[in-house]
Amino acid sequence: MTRREKPRRATYVSWWLAVGSSFFMLPGLLMAQLDQGAITGTVTDPQGAAVAQAAVRLTNVDTGFVLDAHTDKSGVYTFQSLTIGQYSMTVSDSVTVSAAGFATTTKSGLKLQVGQRLEADVRLQVGSANVTVSVNASATPLLQSDDAAAEQVMTQRQINDIPLNQRNYVFLAQLDAGVNSSNGSRGQGNGDFVANGQRATENNFILDGVDNNSNSIDFLNGASYNVKPPPDALQEFSVETADSSAQYGHSAGAVVDASIKSGTNQLHCDA
Repeated sequence: MTRREKPRRATYVSWWLAVGSSFFMLPGLLMAQLDQGAITGTVTDPQGAAVAQAAVRLTNVDTGFVLDAHTDKSGVYTFQSLTIGQYSMTVSDSVTVSAAGFATTTKSGLKLQVGQRLEADVRLQVGSANVTVSVNASATPLLQSDDAAAEQVMTQRQINDIPLNQRNYVFLAQLDAGVNSSNGSRGQGNGDFVANGQRATENNFILDGVDNNSNSIDFLNGASYNVKPPPDALQEFSVETADSSAQYGHSAGAVVDASIKSGTNQLHCDA
């Protein structure tokens, strides 16, 4: 082995060590990634046939944030990793001007809740691109068939208006069906609860998509969760007590998914 080969081998070893360590760090990074919400749907023509390559623009009403996408060959579009709030959607045909097109369709009133996968189908009408067809999504049926989870969503108004012990939002989870106070448990005074007979330590707490569970056996803060944001800082939270999605595969109890308020174009504050 010559002297010139030793530095080269040392460089290769250092490179492989860096690559190997990145694989060990990757699972920890992936654990913190959880979509707060998604909006998806199918774009069809008046006969119900899928419209491919239709331009879909999604706008956050509160912040003005805009996302653009196109439907696939099956007419399906998907927006993922969305913050909760009010959205409006504009759909138009993206074919050339010389081809027969569709009128631009605007769908408003899309309310995305925490951890929700909202389905918003759009049916285009034949016409000029200068013509706009407006649809209010609030008139759509409230029953959704995409998710079989037993879920209760606490809105910002409910969090602020319901009398709250110790200003701890976890106590509101005890209002859900199948949920009771964890009598005799260590975290009983901090809102810990039992869902459908499971132990209080079997609940899964999530805050803005990040694991919020206390991994300490003796619960130094006296509860099975770590961070307790004040109710004024919460936008909403959901409590799932049965048939949760595989993405919440943490434990056998309830899933408490909370989301903190985000900024908007309107001034709002608490004193």
